[in-house]
Amino acid sequence: MTDVTAVIVSHNRKEWLIECIDAIKRQSRKVEKIIVVDNDSSDGTREWLGDQLDLDIIYQGNLGGAGGFESGIRAAHENGSTWIWCLDDDVEPIESALDTMLAYSDISKCINTNKIDLDGNVIELGGFMGLLHTNNDFNKVEGNCVQSKSDWSDFRGACFEGMLIHRDVVASTGYPLGDFFIAGDDTLFGLLASLHTKVILVKKPLLIKKGVRKIKNKPFFGTVTFHSNFYLYHVIRNSFVVKNLLVARFNRNQFDLVSKILIYSLKSLMRSIFIKEMPLEQVWIVMRGVRDGIKFSKKYNPNYFLER
Repeated sequence: MTDVTAVIVSHNRKEWLIECIDAIKRQSRKVEKIIVVDNDSSDGTREWLGDQLDLDIIYQGNLGGAGGFESGIRAAHENGSTWIWCLDDDVEPIESALDTMLAYSDISKCINTNKIDLDGNVIELGGFMGLLHTNNDFNKVEGNCVQSKSDWSDFRGACFEGMLIHRDVVASTGYPLGDFFIAGDDTLFGLLASLHTKVILVKKPLLIKKGVRKIKNKPFFGTVTFHSNFYLYHVIRNSFVVKNLLVARFNRNQFDLVSKILIYSLKSLMRSIFIKEMPLEQVWIVMRGVRDGIKFSKKYNPNYFLER
């Protein structure tokens, strides 16, 4: 029997979490188990979860999305689940989402899907990998998709917002790196998964995402996505580790990737200085991200990924 466990990571978004769980329970193809990882919520989430007898709850400190999915995927895998369906608390799957994704299980053991926002606009996937991509490796028209079919694409990277993973992939890649906290942990996992299975993106949007970052067009800067200082720091820091994986397993050039990270960091500095919505304190955030990224990359150096 093919059993599916849904893993939801949540932090202080009780109402969205409830809506996400309700949407999972309405699926045309039911899941066998729902695991909720509560990252030390203080908005009543913990109390609400305590009354839910049909959920498996993991309470832990706030370890970020990365630490949450590491705990949740570990629990689902150790419980023997065949498929693990990862969801953030701010996404809501349509009723046919799981059924549709499982239809591709003969093609892939790591299945991703497009998302739409509340206005019905498709949300582009793969933004983190855009920091490190090259024209030879990634197709600009379809982001990180390198092979396009009518309804799915071969996908470089991954997204824990809706990713459906087979237990064999988890056994081969190991659990997500909780040390990432946020930003890039799913990209890293997806790249590792691509060494063991075809990672795909289902083009039909099967998820509605409610928490979307603010994007504006600015003179001289074009389209700008406004990240929190906390998120920007982790994007820069974690990119040094993703870089090591690309060097170790995808034959990418170390100097080229470091240059891309530094250029991205420099652009972030320029935006911090010239765009009012981005306060000057981000200058220090960017510099600290680079500094800590160099240190972080020594822990997860290229040799670390030769064994994954």
